Amino acid sequence: MRLSKLTIRNFRNFRSVEIPLCGDVVLLGENRVGKSNLLFAIRLILDPTLPDSARQLKLSDLWDGAPPDFSEAIEVHLEIADFTSDLGLLALLTDFRTAPDPTIAQLSYVFRKKAEVVGIPQSSEDCEFIVFGGGDETRSVPSKVRRRVAIDVLDALRDAEGQLSSWRNSPLRHLLEEAIAGIGRADLDAVAAELDKATTTLEGFATVKALEEDLRAGILHLSGKAHDIDARLRFAPSDPLRLFRAIAMFIDGGKRGIAEASLGSANVALLALKLAEFAWRRKKNERNFSLLCIEEPEAHLHPQLQRSVFKKLLGGADGSQALVVTSHSPTLAAVAPLRSIIQLKTRGGSTHAFSLANLPVTPDELDDVETYLDATRAELLFARGVIFVEGDAEEASCQSSRLRLAITSTISGSPFATSPARISDPM
Repeated sequence: MRLSKLTIRNFRNFRSVEIPLCGDVVLLGENRVGKSNLLFAIRLILDPTLPDSARQLKLSDLWDGAPPDFSEAIEVHLEIADFTSDLGLLALLTDFRTAPDPTIAQLSYVFRKKAEVVGIPQSSEDCEFIVFGGGDETRSVPSKVRRRVAIDVLDALRDAEGQLSSWRNSPLRHLLEEAIAGIGRADLDAVAAELDKATTTLEGFATVKALEEDLRAGILHLSGKAHDIDARLRFAPSDPLRLFRAIAMFIDGGKRGIAEASLGSANVALLALKLAEFAWRRKKNERNFSLLCIEEPEAHLHPQLQRSVFKKLLGGADGSQALVVTSHSPTLAAVAPLRSIIQLKTRGGSTHAFSLANLPVTPDELDDVETYLDATRAELLFARGVIFVEGDAEEASCQSSRLRLAITSTISGSPFATSPARISDPM
């Protein structure tokens, strides 16, 4: 399965865009161009964790240039292709096939003025949203679709440690729960007994016992006897079924906690655990397709780590998952498959999207361009304009015009070896 096209109309930065998609997506663009808004548009359709209160947009979410009477609705349409080989997906999406092309399923979100409201809406209460499929508003998309074809969003990777340390939000939770479920109760009781022995030894030290008593006395003084929580200093909970929640990921062979790791290392661990969680959900038949969205993953990743991680993640052969990345990083753009790149630019008061999914080149030409775009030359993808210069004389003449033409940077060199024929060579 793959996402084949995204259409957005009258939503925040976007007046009207139709974006061809090809597997993974790498969104490039300046700040405030609408990269996060595009991700949220996809979430309006696919995110199982997004409540209806968040899907009920505000009047301010309407594109600034749209008619104030809300005669033009906010629309998001997501087309899905290549799902017929998965019988589960086929059963899930078959009701949402489009009439022009039955091999394509379409899921849609529309936010519009209520039919009974006359004139300009005064608040979002005068509007309503619907989520439907197949271009037919009577075909409501059930929550089961969002559970089986789901999106997970990782905000800018700056707090991976916090996500990993939270039991409720950690991707390690489901993996541990299944692993512990395979251990017998007698074995868990034995582990709990060993920890109790260690705790008893710890409490035997006078300084530790004095600290515990002081803390308990302080809590009792504040809460009163009726609300005392009977606090104890322990290595882990004594309940065998809660014991595994104390299990955490350590680094350096178990010597240090994840909190002591660099932000980049914690981010890599978080990504690896999310992928493991996706595989677990597929194995447990909880999902058919996972879409992982990451905002600016380069925030705390060294360029070499960016190259290593995303070269493996982007363009993978696993058809049960896809990746959407927003980025300002030429290093990441250099390793991304060319057809995955979408550039967002602001023109005429709205954001326009330029996708390379249907770039009309041969496979050899595509390979040549991807070879050319190294971490330096990938800056071409972020430029407002590009001048290609051929020859030393032309390059020299351009140097004098750089300031007048407002050229801020130059990129030189070519990875392709040339072997020009000499005039004296025999024909």
